[in-house]
This record gives sequence, C-alpha cells and structure tokens, in this order.
Amino acid sequence: MKLVGSTTSPFVRKIRIQLDEKEIAYEFVLENVWESETRIADYNPLCKVPC
Repeated sequence: MKLVGSTTSPFVRKIRIQLDEKEIAYEFVLENVWESETRIADYNPLCKVPC
C-alpha cells in the first residue's frame, strides 16, 4: 500500500499512526500539494492528502 501525503499534514500523521498501530505495511510517498509540479492529482482527483 502507498500513502501519499506530506509530513506537515495532521491528517496524514493520523493515518500513519493508525497504520503503524495495526502493523500494516505501507510505503510513504512524500508529495507537496502546494508545488506546481505536484503529482497528487494522479492519486486523488480532489488534490487532497492523504490518499
């Protein structure tokens, strides 16, 4: 599983904690939604994190 987000988002942090508590393996993909070159729309058409 991939978790796409930023380290400053409280929503991403909440999901990361839950995944760690449940011992679910995941790959964290760092993505800055404020940059013009962001690829967040490839993962979520609403352009919001986490996705």
